[in-house]
Amino acid sequence: MLTRIICFVLFAVLVGGVFGQCDSLNMRLVGSWECPSDDMAGDNSGDIGKIGDYVILAQKTDYFFVYSDCDSLWIIDVSDPTNPTLATVYTDTVFSDTLAKIRCFTYKDEGGDSGYIYVNYYGGGREYFRVLKLTSGNPPTITPMGIVDSVIYAPNSTRTGDWVYNSNSIHVDDPSDPVRGTTVLLIEGYRSPPDGGDYRPQLDKTSSENYMAYSGWVWGDEWDEEPAELIALSKISNSTTDVETVRIMGCWRGSYEGHTGYSIAINETLGVVALGTDYGVTFVSIDDIEDSIWYADPIATWYCHYPVSDLHWVGDYIYVAEYRPYVIDASDLWESGPDTIGHYGLPPYGPRELLYDDGYLYTRSSFGDLVIYEFDTTMQVDEGGDSFLDEEFRIFPNPILQNQRLVLDKKLKKP
Repeated sequence: MLTRIICFVLFAVLVGGVFGQCDSLNMRLVGSWECPSDDMAGDNSGDIGKIGDYVILAQKTDYFFVYSDCDSLWIIDVSDPTNPTLATVYTDTVFSDTLAKIRCFTYKDEGGDSGYIYVNYYGGGREYFRVLKLTSGNPPTITPMGIVDSVIYAPNSTRTGDWVYNSNSIHVDDPSDPVRGTTVLLIEGYRSPPDGGDYRPQLDKTSSENYMAYSGWVWGDEWDEEPAELIALSKISNSTTDVETVRIMGCWRGSYEGHTGYSIAINETLGVVALGTDYGVTFVSIDDIEDSIWYADPIATWYCHYPVSDLHWVGDYIYVAEYRPYVIDASDLWESGPDTIGHYGLPPYGPRELLYDDGYLYTRSSFGDLVIYEFDTTMQVDEGGDSFLDEEFRIFPNPILQNQRLVLDKKLKKP
């Protein structure tokens, strides 16, 4: 890992005039862990989760490459972010002696460094869904629980409440007996383009408390076979039975001229869906998607130079995995637009997936490494030796603490 970082630093020095240095928020790399195998290496997408002090990593097995080596859940202990260590590895062989390949996973933190991991596998000639229980310990234990056999191929997974959504809808209220729900679709709008086109499986899927959204490719003669992005926004109505209702509220052609979306994220508080594409992040209103059904004007677009591989909302801030990790203030999209308030200039080969939690940003690089960044929010205010620590002040914006301001009673010539 050290060799990789040194090589990347030398490269970044050569192109420093283009890519710049560390951001003003003092995002700094504090720790990293290198996968001991090639199980997570490469540019394929993966999943990242966190239960207590454990980060969960896995690379997805593509539908057309079921014989690849993406078969392990890697559980990393990040209780000391400066020294992440491998806690345990889990592989599944329930239907054959051959290790099952991981399609996707999502998770639920139950507190106390314990929780559930919901995994879609391909193994023994079948697609299946498995519930795993992670229990803290030294090392932590992973206990296999319920299975739903013969499910539909699932490239992405998300969870809200006691429902896991992939290409299936699975009720996980009883972890030992997950149930594939009977899905009732009340369609308002389109699940495919109104002017024709062939819809392909989703690239990403996400959910909030009341909404689910997924993105996918559409090919059609109208667009000269150029792939265009389709966002389908659904209203979720959860029940306590094995019947689950999803109301499709509307679809939106979110990308144009062949720019493909790789990630999608919902901020229900702001009423915004964010789509990461080849050229940046496009923000569109939930209301606009519901009202216009297909042609919704984006609120704003944040531009970058490389494809966006992952997005993660925390309050008014969205964390972006591009060539390097970015922090964007999206609190005022309708007026001033998205504002880049932080980035790290020298990532080890770029982040693929990311997750923010309690002051730290956890990312998986294209080499399968876990890289941890910390935000330094320490601030000193001084002018000519006079301290203002006793003065009343407020702080904003802050990527750790939201919706705050910095207001000083005296003018500073040199903060």
